[in-house]
Amino acid sequence: IRAAVLAREQLASQDGIDLRGRNPDPTNIAAGLSTIEEKAIGNVAKSGTQPIRSLLQYSEAPAGPGLHAMDAAAYAPESLTGFSAAGTQLILFTTGVGNSFVNSIAPTIKLSANPETCARLGTQLDFKCPDVFRGQESMEAAAMKLLSRVLGVANGALTYGEILGEGEEVISRYGPSL
Repeated sequence: IRAAVLAREQLASQDGIDLRGRNPDPTNIAAGLSTIEEKAIGNVAKSGTQPIRSLLQYSEAPAGPGLHAMDAAAYAPESLTGFSAAGTQLILFTTGVGNSFVNSIAPTIKLSANPETCARLGTQLDFKCPDVFRGQESMEAAAMKLLSRVLGVANGALTYGEILGEGEEVISRYGPSL
């Protein structure tokens, strides 16, 4: 994983791009993140407690069950395209400030715990858990509700994006994306 991160940083540096200087981006900063490390901690927390079994190349299907990481762009539309190309059947897409992207191949359950985002986006989010953010609901209780929503979508319930007919795929046209 470290080698993949360093390779992507080197690729960016060759093009005169400072990845660490671009992250977090202005929307992340407006939402309260101040460093890339804070952003990474959120990603680690969302991945659970299982060990990472493999680092997949972009659009590579995992060889077996478990938690896998994909060497993909930070840009959500492109990374979600890589997940669906790898065979993902359903996507859980967390958003702190309200990224509106949904995948056209795999149903995308958009979720947020940010109370402001939940209030602003309303029905555009498929799952909202602002009470976890506020400390008024346990993670376990919210996880059971989310599992119910996931099972519903897996059994044919439509996501907001599917109801509206939204969704797209984004594929890099020249070399790997940063």
